Amino acid sequence: MDWTDQNENVESVGVLRIPEYLYGREKAIESMFAFFEKISLGERGVILVPGVSGVGKTSLVRQLQGRIRKKNGFFCQGKFNQYQKNVPYYAIQQALGELWQSISDDSETERTYWREEIIKAAGGFGQLLIDMNPELEALIGPQPDVEIISPHEARHRFINVVHRVLKLFCAPDHPLVFFIDDWQWADVASLELLRQLCNQGDLRYFLVIASYRDNEVDENHPFTATVRDISQGNTFILTQEVLPLGMREVRMFIRDALKPEVEHLEELTRIVFTRTQGNPFFVHAFLPFINDRKLLRFDASRSIWVWRDNMQAANVLPETVEELFAMRFRQRNPLQQNILSHAACIGNRFSLKSLAYVCDITTEECHRQLQFDLKKGFIVHLDQEGETAFDTKTPPAVLRFAHDRIQQAAYGLIPVSDLPIIKLNIARKLLSKLPKGRLAESLFEIVDNYNSALELIDDFAEKVLVVELNLEAANKAISATAYQAALVFHRAAGSFFSEEETSNRIWDEHHELAFALHLGWSGSEFLEGDQKRSESLLATAVAFSRSPLEKAESQRILIVNHTLLARYDEAIAAAREGLDVLGISLPDDDFTTNRDYQIDKVKQRFFEHPYEFYSRMPVMDNPEMRKATQLLITMGPPCYRYHQRLWSVLVPMTVDLILRYGNMPQVGYSHTALAGLLIWVDNDFATARKFMDTATDIMRDMFDSPLDQSVFYLMIGSSARHWFSHMVECSRDYSDAYEIGLRYGNLQYAAYAFGHNM
Repeated sequence: MDWTDQNENVESVGVLRIPEYLYGREKAIESMFAFFEKISLGERGVILVPGVSGVGKTSLVRQLQGRIRKKNGFFCQGKFNQYQKNVPYYAIQQALGELWQSISDDSETERTYWREEIIKAAGGFGQLLIDMNPELEALIGPQPDVEIISPHEARHRFINVVHRVLKLFCAPDHPLVFFIDDWQWADVASLELLRQLCNQGDLRYFLVIASYRDNEVDENHPFTATVRDISQGNTFILTQEVLPLGMREVRMFIRDALKPEVEHLEELTRIVFTRTQGNPFFVHAFLPFINDRKLLRFDASRSIWVWRDNMQAANVLPETVEELFAMRFRQRNPLQQNILSHAACIGNRFSLKSLAYVCDITTEECHRQLQFDLKKGFIVHLDQEGETAFDTKTPPAVLRFAHDRIQQAAYGLIPVSDLPIIKLNIARKLLSKLPKGRLAESLFEIVDNYNSALELIDDFAEKVLVVELNLEAANKAISATAYQAALVFHRAAGSFFSEEETSNRIWDEHHELAFALHLGWSGSEFLEGDQKRSESLLATAVAFSRSPLEKAESQRILIVNHTLLARYDEAIAAAREGLDVLGISLPDDDFTTNRDYQIDKVKQRFFEHPYEFYSRMPVMDNPEMRKATQLLITMGPPCYRYHQRLWSVLVPMTVDLILRYGNMPQVGYSHTALAGLLIWVDNDFATARKFMDTATDIMRDMFDSPLDQSVFYLMIGSSARHWFSHMVECSRDYSDAYEIGLRYGNLQYAAYAFGHNM
């Protein structure tokens, strides 16, 4: 950061020159670079950089940036922000964005190579990465939607995708370094991703540099638990604590800044050290401050810097660095204060165009008003790779505050009582300027600003809009397994339903939106541990349902929740309710008779046509029967564990629905389970073999989803194949089920397969 006039000749006498040299950090720099070279030999590591705010953690790490890139390493950085804690993966998005940008700048041949490799590594789940970084779509193109799976499995899938893609960039000829700053403000999803990546055994040539304020991270902080977990694995860890400067380093700094000589150097050093406590950022800011306040000046007649003897008693001296910058900013004209405060609300990084737009001025005028801050280094340009660019004359695309304490001081220009209306204005402006189809790029920032001013929104149409935006943000957070952030967005949208009149009107005029919100919100509450509220939201969804399909879907979610809690009897009860509204009833007793009846009915229907007929049936398009089939399949696990006699009834019932109304991916479960049941009940090997072959043909030709394939391989291996083939074939089924399930997130069936194959 350059606190001085860049237009002055470097050798000019009597010009305050803030040295760029990092005093007292030589050993730390060499130690960290040596650790990087160790990682470059094929290891995986984490450098922890603890220290208080302003002590120079970021400056220290950036000393490595040039040396790492000379070694052909990827160096990508991101920074968590105290005002964007609800944005999932906030800092990791920035680092990944720099990584995508670095390869987008390559030649067309290299871009094609990376595009093909990323798509291959993502394994059909590239949309997860695009949801995290929309700009990636320009490199890899549109990607298919991903299937919705259980939250635990979705988290595994997401982390696996990120892991496989990052692994492309971790190589002997180009190790990958992620520098992520300010982990004390990290969201839960980012902490989990860090833990998982650092515990992946095959991720080598990978270094994470994690800086954080150790005075804000105690033993109970989530980051501490994450580091503790990582330390128990095979990841190398180096802790490079950054301490304040000592009196000696402060003296050297003042001597080099105030050339050729300063009067009473020792006394000035003592004052500066006492006031700043050796905090480098405060020291760097303090000298220009007292110079601007005429407490420090150059005596040209004696060619020496002099300062007022009563400086320490002067009431203009700030107690903290935030106070220092606040005093500076309050001296600026109202327009400049407005620009700075709005920039702080947008974030640590911000688009110049967006800032100009929310401030109702042109981009050129906004850039002109920021010239002083750019010249002093309070705000800096970013080039395409996120590095500081020193051209202050050309309007940049992106800027950032040089330090979060500067952002904090700018944010403090706004009276607390005015924050909601300003954030509401920012949200409205950002939303109105976005071209159609570009909402994803700023969705979280827009929603975060809206959610700071929910109580100010009176217009019904805008309330509905904010519900829609929060639901979209929640869905994006869920796709990235950031469940805690999703809950924040769901609750913000749900706040409009606390007023009866507004709630009823939304349900009446925007029924599908209200229904989708309550189902999603229920899921978020369940995942975060509030089961009672989750069930209450589902009950509300049922109460407002307009169709049997909606009621049945609410019950399906309830089945899943009860099953996860091992409340199998309640899961079965919920399934019965859901099926009842669709006109399907399950027996309460005499299960053997009902089972035999259902099996006979299925056999009769099956033999009405050659079995190849069923292999070529179209996909089921009757919505009620599709939902009924889903309910029967969903209640399969709790029935199998709690009520196997009922399970033996629902299996042929499921097959019968499929034979009547069309094929579904669940054939991989239902038909193979029936094959095993036919052998167990009637020793009917011939019919069992036909159902097994039918399932094989359908799953091969119609449904290639990896999630469904993992279920199919497990079920055919455990229920049917061992009756007709060598056990080697079954073992191959289990191996396929395990590998596919593990890779694509079906952990439940991967675990089943692993157990069967032991």
